[in-house]
Amino acid sequence: MTTLLLHFHSFVDVITNSSTVIYCQCTNGTITTAKKLVDSILKASKSNKTADDLFEFRIVGDKDYELDRICDALEDKESVAYKEFKKLVPTFDLEKYLSLSWSEKEASKEKVIFNNTTDAIFEKMNNKQIARHDNWGLTEEYGYNTEKLEMKAKDGSEIGKEIVSALHEIFDYDGHYDG
Repeated sequence: MTTLLLHFHSFVDVITNSSTVIYCQCTNGTITTAKKLVDSILKASKSNKTADDLFEFRIVGDKDYELDRICDALEDKESVAYKEFKKLVPTFDLEKYLSLSWSEKEASKEKVIFNNTTDAIFEKMNNKQIARHDNWGLTEEYGYNTEKLEMKAKDGSEIGKEIVSALHEIFDYDGHYDG
């Protein structure tokens, strides 16, 4: 395993007829803290490496959620997403494609171009090359935080891969359906 995504979740505490919400968000401070944790592990194991030697850290959005938001924004010619789409593929007839039904889009030859372009916009947002927040709204809706910390082992970093695997094993996975 070479990449670890840490999901953050907000907490809700219901008290009689009112509630208290603590919102947890990824920030540059999250990256700093993660680097300190890794540096501590490396130092304790007598390594001369640092977190920056072994990993790339970044804050990334939830792809499915963000792609939905990008697609919604493409209908507004003033949005960052629309302008970026037209910059990347100026000859693509976006208005025509967006007017198609779901089944027509699925059968369309343009679907691959559309998907690749929205993926490219998503990556530009993650790499802070374009704004994530646009006039279509924030990426966070009431209590829903879409950002995650990505910790990716650099190419050729076997130690980095081992650490990512070990950190991944910290978490226990459980699924349950209630209803």
